[in-house]
Amino acid sequence: MSAQETGDEVMEPRDELQVFRLGGIAEGSVNTDGRVVASSSNSRIATFELRRGESSPELRAQPDCEQILYVMEGECSLSCEAGEFLLKKDQGFLVPADVRYAVSNPANARAVLLLMRTVAPPDEQVSNTPSDLRVKLPLDELSGGEIRAHFELYAMTRHSIGVSFLLMQDWNEAALMRMHAPWEIDGDTLWVTIPQRFAQWYGLERLDDGDYRFVPDGTARTRGFIQFGR
Repeated sequence: MSAQETGDEVMEPRDELQVFRLGGIAEGSVNTDGRVVASSSNSRIATFELRRGESSPELRAQPDCEQILYVMEGECSLSCEAGEFLLKKDQGFLVPADVRYAVSNPANARAVLLLMRTVAPPDEQVSNTPSDLRVKLPLDELSGGEIRAHFELYAMTRHSIGVSFLLMQDWNEAALMRMHAPWEIDGDTLWVTIPQRFAQWYGLERLDDGDYRFVPDGTARTRGFIQFGR
């Protein structure tokens, strides 16, 4: 990352205590290109502005990166697979890893946002490695919505995994862990490969048909649970 000017100093990425100042926003010092106020090898804090009616291009939190958006001035609309959310001043949004989203300013005044990004060190990053365990699920119970490239697994309890093609905001907030899972369709059956991290967390060394059952959730046919045990 190139050096960014913050006030009278030049901010280079460094792993030490950094003091930053968010003053000057009301005077219009923030521009649409953003302003980095603190940066290290594992995190970045910046401010950026959205003018009246302006939208950002589609953004994406990287697989090893979570982002926090916080509205410092005005309001903004955040759109993602989970829906559209209107954020007002002093409200924020935690964007999980690998989620696509976009922000726009629907108001008649400018919006100023604080963007905080954290990245786990390489030796602590969780790789999404598939295991050799698969489950078969009823496709018609999960295809009520759009079939998408990613199939989501949510670790809800020690005995159940939430499953859906959709990013569910309520599950995302309640889950202990969420990961994408490889999938394929064979007739009316959806085959899903369990990620290695899920297999380890649930203590799964093998997985036969009688070891689990599918329980649909709701009537929209978009999500359900893998329940372990007989």
